Amino acid sequence: LEQHVREVAGRRGFDVGFVRNPRWDQPNGVSVRCAAAVLPARFVLLMADHLFAPSLLERVIQPPLGDDEVVLAVDRRIVGHPTVDLDDVTRVFIDGEHLRDIGKGLEHYNAFDTGVFVCTHAIFAALDAGGRAGDLSLSGGIRTLASHGRVRTVDVSDEVWIDVDDDRALALAARLFPNARASATCLLPAST
Repeated sequence: LEQHVREVAGRRGFDVGFVRNPRWDQPNGVSVRCAAAVLPARFVLLMADHLFAPSLLERVIQPPLGDDEVVLAVDRRIVGHPTVDLDDVTRVFIDGEHLRDIGKGLEHYNAFDTGVFVCTHAIFAALDAGGRAGDLSLSGGIRTLASHGRVRTVDVSDEVWIDVDDDRALALAARLFPNARASATCLLPAST
């Protein structure tokens, strides 16, 4: 995988680096935590199995970001969403522009997590706190930041995105994004 990513990056003129997680079988917050030493002060965190329109990312990186904040792209279309698998989607409860809660099993929610974040290094302390509380997931770290009012949201309900977890979603993604290809987990610097 690393060789393939290097070849593609070379052809496209990108610099890439790799961080290995020896605890890859743990929740996704552990993988994010492994990259702390190599990430800039502000970075984009994307779920590897989510596809989205480039305009979605452009909108999420625009708002100013405090040193202790995270921004999450959310979709408020909770009824009849054309691409969401209700059995798998991460749900969020937002109040104004602030995230108040996040989780797959959330009963009271008013939007979906699109898997597109702009983070600062505050996420790492929050992941550590979530881990101490027994939750090693990214959602656990985000929940910790949200409890202090430090997760803002950007409504991207008019954008196209999909979480590709099964054959049905893969077929739909192929129709929505005919030029897309499978990719490795992305942790990319955001423009400042």
